[in-house]
Amino acid sequence: SSPCIDVLRNCLYVGTEHSGLGMLYGKGDFVALNLLTGEEIWRTPTEGMVPCSPALSPAGSLLVCGSNDFHIYGLNPDNGTVLWRLPTKGTVKGRAAFSEDSSIVCAVSETGWVSAHMAASGDQMWHRNIGERSPHCFAIVEQGRVFTTSSKGMVVCLNLLNGNIEWITQIRGEIGWGITNLETTLLVNSTDGYVATLDKITGTKQSVDRIPGVFTYQPLTCDPNTKNVVVPTSKGILCYGTDL
Repeated sequence: SSPCIDVLRNCLYVGTEHSGLGMLYGKGDFVALNLLTGEEIWRTPTEGMVPCSPALSPAGSLLVCGSNDFHIYGLNPDNGTVLWRLPTKGTVKGRAAFSEDSSIVCAVSETGWVSAHMAASGDQMWHRNIGERSPHCFAIVEQGRVFTTSSKGMVVCLNLLNGNIEWITQIRGEIGWGITNLETTLLVNSTDGYVATLDKITGTKQSVDRIPGVFTYQPLTCDPNTKNVVVPTSKGILCYGTDL
């Protein structure tokens, strides 16, 4: 679990894992820590480990995170109170994604199920299986679309309101994590070093490059000014210049 920083509350949120006989070899908690001192502010237990990264809504009023107990949780970020708890088809290990107005939250399970929920109540709007396992998928929600990936190299765009698939693009190699959101394109990297940019509206490949001899297992970061790509790889961190 990677942390989620809440600047307004001066804290960070993270999922934990500890030993025990709970679901999938252990249990875990959602924890809020003071950003300056590390002091614990609140802790909310679950019945499974929490490999998922918490997501805070743009409005700052809801914290959403999955657990290995096959549920996704909506929490009050002030005190950790569980506002809603919903079962999922497979564990949600990647960060959930909110619509720009914070009204809808989407999550992707490791079994390839994409779901959209009303953020206020957790009520499910739709769910769709994209057909492939997605171990640590970080979805993106933007302008009425949901973008997600699969471990088989598929990038999928779905309609936010009804879950209909708008396009699917195949990328060479396994996509282990998620997508980097640029202004007009999506930047996608496979674990065997392929980097591609896709048009957000059509899914058309605009560029495909290969970083030879490396394996990447983390999302890329792009400098919007220089267009350079920072790539965590098996041979260290590379700065890769490309025309995006």
